Amino acid sequence: MNREPPEIPVQIACLTDPGRKRTTNEDAVSYHIPGNREEFESRGILCIVADGMGGHDAGEVASATAVEAMLGAFLSENSRDPVESLRNCVTTANRKVYETSRSSGSQSGMGTTLVAAMLRGNQLHVANVGDSRAYRIRGGEPEQITTDHSWVQEQILAGVLTKEALHTHPRRNLITRALGIYPGIEVDYFSKTVRKDDVLVLCSDGLWGEVRDDEIARAVEGRSVEEAAQVLVDLANERGGPDNISVVVARVLENPGTIQDEQPETSMEEAAGSGKTGSPVGGTTPFLSGVGAFILIGLVVLIIYLMRK
Repeated sequence: MNREPPEIPVQIACLTDPGRKRTTNEDAVSYHIPGNREEFESRGILCIVADGMGGHDAGEVASATAVEAMLGAFLSENSRDPVESLRNCVTTANRKVYETSRSSGSQSGMGTTLVAAMLRGNQLHVANVGDSRAYRIRGGEPEQITTDHSWVQEQILAGVLTKEALHTHPRRNLITRALGIYPGIEVDYFSKTVRKDDVLVLCSDGLWGEVRDDEIARAVEGRSVEEAAQVLVDLANERGGPDNISVVVARVLENPGTIQDEQPETSMEEAAGSGKTGSPVGGTTPFLSGVGAFILIGLVVLIIYLMRK
């Protein structure tokens, strides 16, 4: 299933599992890899993980809808700017989930996390909404690229809680952003470079909540991408598998074609206000200020929390 043409210098595998405690799987995971190097260098590779939420089967519908819309938009996207291309794909996915939610009473209010990674040449661009994550593992050292949109993460940034709370706090599943809740969505964008032997891991919180960052790095070392994905899912299940578990593992086999000069790598904090990272897609919150903003954000967090329970 997960073998690519040898001329593409990246191997990818994806795996999703309902876990040990859930009867349904509300995660969705996929990727697209082109059939030749020319398309790899011009369009690139796209990997996606989505973790849905909502009553009945709405979470499953939300995540599947987001992934399908992202892939469709990616295959029709013609922008030479990879960040613009990724932004257009996320916007399309958000609109599709929102419209699907509005058209069905049983799926009203559904939403999903989304982490997506686009690789063109040696340039990696990541989009994130919610608490699914992207890691770059280089030389056995894991680097979390994304920043969780969660109540616990906000408390950590404020100095109220320690990082251990991400795995132990009773509110650790409470997220502050989700795709498809509003017609517009604020998205974080991150830009990195990749080189030979780097490994990219995208995963839902059902994985990283049970498997620590250093364990993720050890699991991918010396293994094929298929074996690494299976080992990671098995580890999460061995620790109880309390949530759905999804992962994409991508290994760079050689320095990708069209190598660009090493660019300064950006994060949400470094690129704030630049329009490259952490910039809003759509207009969900610009009008908010003061007490009104505090109240509305609190209500959004509460709604998302109740949907994930």
